[in-house]
Amino acid sequence: MAQYEHKRKITDDNIVKAFLKSAKDRGVDAVTVRDIIQYAQINRSTFYRHYQDKYDLIEQLEYRIIEEIDNANKDFNKFSMKDASIKDIKSAANQFVYQFLTVIEKYQPILEIMVSAKGNIQFTIHLLDYFSKMVSSTTTSFISKLEDKDRRLMSAYYSSTAFGVVVFWIHNFDEYSKDDIYEFLINQ
Repeated sequence: MAQYEHKRKITDDNIVKAFLKSAKDRGVDAVTVRDIIQYAQINRSTFYRHYQDKYDLIEQLEYRIIEEIDNANKDFNKFSMKDASIKDIKSAANQFVYQFLTVIEKYQPILEIMVSAKGNIQFTIHLLDYFSKMVSSTTTSFISKLEDKDRRLMSAYYSSTAFGVVVFWIHNFDEYSKDDIYEFLINQ
């Protein structure tokens, strides 16, 4: 059974790589299942055992990324801020930022295409929306004295700024290390 799962994982990785190669050449909207199966050198039925269509593939990629970010965020949200010192809160937040950047680093090849002019705007919107909600939920503990209206505005500002830096990194990956981006984000 483990051998089957391993083979399935290899095939799935091959499908994703073929999708990304085709999307990089032609743009996500122009990619067809036929393009994917040609690049992956698989049968159409093999593709459909893994995905319903290319939109299902995109949704699954989005889900994988968000699920891993969620797992990092859950670790941060488990942290009790009620009796914690500022130093402990900052340390937990910094740890989350590093874990978050590790997920972005892992999925950079996917994100580089999906969050670009050749990418999928829905993917970008979902990711930004998720990012905004995540920042909003974590900043509530830090800025509880603000009115809800101002807190939402501040969360939108911080999430958009941080998201912009992450998108910049995704597209300039060879010039900046994860540590460069981490240091920049935590020192702002």
